[in-house]
Amino acid sequence: MSQIQTYADYGITGINHYGTGEQRTTCPKCSSQRKAEHQHVQCLAVNVEKKTWFCHHCGWQGGLKQAQEKREWKPVETQNQKSPSEAIRTWFHNERGITPAVLDKNNVAVKEDAFIEGKKQTAIAFNYFVGETLVNVKYRTKDKKFSQVKDGAQVLYGLNDIENETECIICEGEMDKLSFNTADLWNAVSVPNGAPPETAKNTEKKMEFLTLCAAWLDNKNKIYLATDADAPGLRLREELARRLGKNRCWIVRYPEDCKDANDVLKKHGADRLRQCVEKAEMYPVEGVFSVNDFADDFADLYENGYPDGAKSGYPDFDRLISFHKGQLTAITGVPRSGKSNFLDQILIRLADRQQWKTALFTPENYPIKVHLQRLAEILVGKPFLPHLNGRMSKAESNIARLWLNESFFYVLPPDENFKLDAILERIAHLVMREGIQAAVIDPWNTIEHQRPRDMTETEYVGKVLNKLKYFARNHDIHLFVVAHPTKMSKQADGVNYEVPTLYSIMGSSNWFNVVDNGFVVHRQFDKTGVNSTTTVYVQKIKHRYIGVLGFARFEFDESCQRYTEISAPKQPDDGYMPEDDEEEEDQQPF
Repeated sequence: MSQIQTYADYGITGINHYGTGEQRTTCPKCSSQRKAEHQHVQCLAVNVEKKTWFCHHCGWQGGLKQAQEKREWKPVETQNQKSPSEAIRTWFHNERGITPAVLDKNNVAVKEDAFIEGKKQTAIAFNYFVGETLVNVKYRTKDKKFSQVKDGAQVLYGLNDIENETECIICEGEMDKLSFNTADLWNAVSVPNGAPPETAKNTEKKMEFLTLCAAWLDNKNKIYLATDADAPGLRLREELARRLGKNRCWIVRYPEDCKDANDVLKKHGADRLRQCVEKAEMYPVEGVFSVNDFADDFADLYENGYPDGAKSGYPDFDRLISFHKGQLTAITGVPRSGKSNFLDQILIRLADRQQWKTALFTPENYPIKVHLQRLAEILVGKPFLPHLNGRMSKAESNIARLWLNESFFYVLPPDENFKLDAILERIAHLVMREGIQAAVIDPWNTIEHQRPRDMTETEYVGKVLNKLKYFARNHDIHLFVVAHPTKMSKQADGVNYEVPTLYSIMGSSNWFNVVDNGFVVHRQFDKTGVNSTTTVYVQKIKHRYIGVLGFARFEFDESCQRYTEISAPKQPDDGYMPEDDEEEEDQQPF
């Protein structure tokens, strides 16, 4: 695939690329060179639909070049399909409210020898087309047993219907898509595999259609999410909104006695179903909410309590902190403390135990092959390089590479454009295309910071951390930021440094006040400076259901880069306790 360009590649910021029409922002070519009173004038006009821009001051103009991947769609066979009999057409009309014309428009057929649950059965055939190519067939028996043809493409059902539309409806099943069509709403598509179970940890297989259908969805200005009104349907809706962008998603709600679109059609008719779409609600606009915007979350909290966060599998560490999506965690530690190594260990364990995928912006870990070596050693538990005892086998290294390929994605904007917007645009891209649950910025000082002259460093750090926090919330990911401390002093032994705190990072108090969570990785050496133990201090926890302040202790095996948790004493060897820095403000708000 060709490199997909973003506005940030050209220095253009402040653009909502899922918006509509023309938007205004400052010009990266001329605004900074204008008189002070004119530097904030939004002279650059950006047409987000055409992806072009023109500056009304200096005349700079251009556009994005977004080459789409050319995919060769593999056709599937449709042996022994027949047109629906009058009896089946009557059943659709009388039992489901779906008209014969809609069945014909969607090429609904019947297969009398569909192989379902180990035997041949008569089933309805829902044919999935991309253009003129039949790429999948889904079979459904009268008693709701399902199967699909082997190697069928997992695309949206009815994909051709939205090709030239700027709005679309995404529902949860073929019957719902046909119901919307019966209500004369033809820009409806259905997900191919329904909603993920409420307890499923890994939903990626069911969301594969987002990657395959990206070219049909990227240009949509408004997307109506019409999933079922049950727990799996709500989970599907949240994941769709997270990956497609909540700012262009609308929630379709059904009458209380209806679970899905077909229920509405059967019980209340086509006009009422159209009204459900016409009265769809925007996803809450940032900063403006009504109580009813949280109705579903409120009911879920009442029924189920607080959800469990993702845990690493280290008992002591998990008691201190769990990782929830939509939060920002800061990590610090003095040089040689192993903060990046420890974070890698946590991410691999989250990938293994929780099926989390992670985007990595880690310029200090380049070349990438060196970082991959470390990840492979952590994963396998053996050295990677030649001439080392107990080295992993070639087969183990290949298995590790394939596993890492499914769980980690590197972010490296072209031309070393390390501006924050360029980094975040690519992370947002991975949220949609890969469904990542976590992202890492390591370290903070590699970002190309753009602090205005009239803003103090503390003010700037607070502004950027708030931007990162709300980015994590809007994209429902856990964002980790690794930052080096600037204030370091030696312990009395002359070998070790004092344990830093979040206040030790450049920008001071905002590293404590703004982030949701924060911990310090500290390596304490003996007098020889060779042997050591690592203590991880959790110094900030936003909410009590996430964890508590405290510390966990680890041994570090340099041969394979792994940490092993060991029993922690009541008092660490360095004499520091995280409660030493606890403030009354913002520790346990509940």
